[in-house]
Order: sequence, then structure tokens, then C-alpha cells
Amino acid sequence: MAELSDGTSSNGLRAELITDPPDVIVGQNVTIAMLVTNTGSETIYNVRPNTLNFVSTGTGHVVSLSSHIPTFADLNGGASVMFSWDYKVDGGSGDQLTFSGIATGDGGYSTGMVSDASVLRLPTDGS
Repeated sequence: MAELSDGTSSNGLRAELITDPPDVIVGQNVTIAMLVTNTGSETIYNVRPNTLNFVSTGTGHVVSLSSHIPTFADLNGGASVMFSWDYKVDGGSGDQLTFSGIATGDGGYSTGMVSDASVLRLPTDGS
């Protein structure tokens, strides 16, 4: 689970995106987790991720989508929340799916764009 990039805290929220597993078997699930932290001292209300996007190399694609859990959170200063999605993926061996998104909160709070990737493998790849 290597973090590809993290969103800098431009105004109180910071995020990291992690895909698990980083190498997923074609036709199986990948979990995407977004860890969002309030880097300020005041409470930020209604923190939630915006739509999670994905880009693929080759024929890789998301077969089924889930809503993120939890729906939203109120974060006291220094607190964090982890949002997660489960996706079923398909495509060819070696295809890479890159997921990206941002999180926002009431009052104009926002993270920078965060992203991470999974590489698709066939069960016979030995990975």
C-alpha cells in the first residue's frame, strides 16, 4: 500500500489516498481509502470526499462501484477520518488503474488532489 501522492493542506484539510491491494487480481475487489486530517485547531464540519475518479492504462476499468463509508464526518482540530470504497475491477494483466479525488468541508475547506494506483494481475501471473 504505497502512497502515490498526498494533498497538501492549503486551508486546514490534508488527505492521503491508498489502494489495497496495490496489485489486484482481475475480477476481484480493490479497496480505496482516503485518510483526511484536520490540520487546524477549529472544528471543520461535514467533511466528505468528492467523487472519486479513475483513469486506466489499457483496458482496465471499474466494474462495480460503492458509495464511500462514512458519508461525512465533523473533524475537531487534529482529528482524522478514513473514508473507504470497495470496487470490483477488470481489465488486462499489467493495466494500471489510478484513482484520484479531493475532500471538502463546510466553510470552503478543501484538500489538494490525491491519487494512488493499482496494477491489475491475472491469477496466473504469480503475483
